[in-house]
Formats: sequence, C-alpha cells, structure tokens
Amino acid sequence: MFQRYWLFLFVLLFMTTCKREVPYLNESTYQIARQTPITIVRKGVPTKDGGWLVVGQNGNSPVIVKLRSDLSVEWDETYTEFGTGMFNDIIETSDGGYAAGGFSTFRVDHLTPIDIVNLVLKLSPSHQQEWHWTYRDSVTTKYDQIMALTENAEGQLVAVGEGSNLFGHFHILGKDGKYANSPNGHVYWFQTIIGSLTRYTDVSILENGNYYLSGLYAIGWQFRDFHAELDRRVFDDSMTVNFLNYSLDSLNKSSNEMGEASEYLKSAHVLVPEGHLIASYFSERNTDTLRRSIKVSLRTPDGGIPWVKKFYGVGSTTFEDMVKINDHIILLGSTLPLPGEGTRVSRSSVMAIDENGNLLWEHVFGPEGFYTSALSAQPEGNNIRILCHSLRPTGERQIIQYTLDPRGKMITNE
Repeated sequence: MFQRYWLFLFVLLFMTTCKREVPYLNESTYQIARQTPITIVRKGVPTKDGGWLVVGQNGNSPVIVKLRSDLSVEWDETYTEFGTGMFNDIIETSDGGYAAGGFSTFRVDHLTPIDIVNLVLKLSPSHQQEWHWTYRDSVTTKYDQIMALTENAEGQLVAVGEGSNLFGHFHILGKDGKYANSPNGHVYWFQTIIGSLTRYTDVSILENGNYYLSGLYAIGWQFRDFHAELDRRVFDDSMTVNFLNYSLDSLNKSSNEMGEASEYLKSAHVLVPEGHLIASYFSERNTDTLRRSIKVSLRTPDGGIPWVKKFYGVGSTTFEDMVKINDHIILLGSTLPLPGEGTRVSRSSVMAIDENGNLLWEHVFGPEGFYTSALSAQPEGNNIRILCHSLRPTGERQIIQYTLDPRGKMITNE
C-alpha cells in the first residue's frame, strides 16, 4: 500500500511537470502598449535600443509605431497620403533611419486609385520622410506588394514581394529611392516555376554578398516553399538573373496537404553551420479537420533538403516569424487546440528548437479573453523578451510583451 501511494504521487508529479504552461495571469507578468493607433498588425521587429517597431494598418492607411523597451510609445505615424495601404515589414537602416515596405493605392502617373502598388518609405533618424517609392510592373496588374526588406553593404535597400502577374518581385533601390545600377530603369522580376504563383517573403545578404531568398510558390492550390541564392551581379549590364543553389521543397507532397489564402502565407530563414533553416506556415487536411503547423526544413549549400519537421503546438499552430537567439532557434506564432480538445481560443506560441530541428521547449501564453499571437523576440541578457499582438472578440486590441528565461519559463514582475 505504501509503495502504491508513492507511485501515485510520482505519476501525479510527472503529469503536472509535463503539462504545457498555458497561464492566465495578471499584468504583473506582462506589459501593455497603451493607445497604439494600429488596427491590423503585420510585423514587429526589435530595435537596437531594445525597443520595437510595429507596422501594419490604422483604419485603411499604413502605420508605423515605435515602442520603447517598456512598451511606452516613442512615436507613431499614420500615412493617410498613401490612400488605402499597409506596411508588411520595417527595418532600421545603417544611417540611423528606417525603411518600411508594403502596398498602397497612391496614384502614380497613369495608375488609377483602385490599383494596388508596391510601396517603400524611407524615414530619417528623426522619422521624417526622406522619399517614397511606388511601382507596379504592368498596366494590367492590379495587386503588388513588398513583403520583406533588407539593406546591402552599399546602403541600398533590397525589397522583395509579389505581383498579381504571378511573379515574385526583387528590387534594389538607391539612397535616392531610384533603381540602383539599372541603366534603363528596368524592374527585376522573375518566376520560380512556370505556371505557378510565387511570393518572396524573406531576403538577407550572405557573407559573399549574394542575396538569399525564401518564399512560397503554388501549383493549383497546393503551396510549397523554396530557397534560392541569387547572384549579387543580378543588376549588371547583361540584365541577367542568375540563381545559385536553387532548391524547391520536393518532400511531403501528399494530396491532403494544402495552403490557405495567400494573405496568410509566410516564410523566414536563419543561417546555421549546415546551411539555412527555412520555416513556413503549413496546412494539411485530414478528413474534416484543417490542421496548421510550422514546417521547418534544413537547406544545405548544395541545394539538398536533409530533413523536414512540423511543429503543431497544442494542436494547430500558425506562423509569424523565426529568429535566432543565442543557441536557440525561436519559432513564433499562435496555437489553439483541435476541435473537441480544449477551449478554441488562440494563444501566443513560442517554441525553441536546436539547429537539428529538435524541440527544446514550448511556451503558450494569452491574457484571458484575448486571441493572442507572438510576433517577434529579442535577447535580454540570457533571457528572451517576446512581443505579442492580442485581440478580443469585441475588437479591443493590445500589444504586449513578456519575458522568458532560457528554459522557456515566464519571468514575472512580482
């Protein structure tokens, strides 16, 4: 009897320890950004001073919000002069300023206001407008947008995205907002696979100066992810586009795998010793259940794909971003139980994996009554600060942050 008693206590302790942490805690555990003028959040990124930049839409117009490390608002600006539009990404530039990219209905020459065009806005360190750039690739195109930005060694902005002509778009803009190294003003666009929809969603600069792209493509309604190294001489006089180490996801193409509306398809990549880790938002349907996951794959320099893994959270998980902090790869998004397995309210999902795709820990969090999604993360000593966006069914919105220790446990302010 005595042995059974201790066995019962051991099992109970084991179940309690292994249970995922899904806390409903008071505000001593997190901070709230008050009175942020943003109705749709598209991206949150950490800043060099420990704060955050958040972009999206305010009403119908693009908006930028700069937050301090304590989530107090340092400045914000809504750009109504661009008409209906939205920013999808923002970066800090080497001159201390900012650059944001997205789309706009701003009238350009012969374009009608209903046409949606690429938009890049450059701000000074004091967040004053220096220039803006808008473009669409043809008269017939009705929808273009910039999805991601970076800056090369020459201080030029590199912008990637998509157009409704089904091509992925790639642009290099000089410090004056005009095309760099382009004698005839040609827009550089290229297609991943003939007959497929292509969206470039992430771009970075490699040590050799080449551009590294990740994104998604579709044949029919089946979405796949890919990566490509793009020759830095893409803008030379020959006007050629040269893909190096080009790779498509050729794994797990069963008929029950599918993508959803392209508005929500995202991907990101980080550099690891063996190559690049590519993370993307993935959906698959089993009978009547649509299950979402974050799919992570390793892409080697020779274009190989040694492994692909999926992370489902507490049941079904969406993807926002992936960042590398210390020795951890942090996957950010939202998660909710499958039908019949718990309360169907999404919580922020933060998962840490190692460079081999092994899950180290997972943390799920959400203020009571809010749908919550994790947007970004940044180091704070050995800890990790998480930025989230929360929404009540009534429409009330919050931007919040909380801190996790290296093992994924929440640090409270009490």
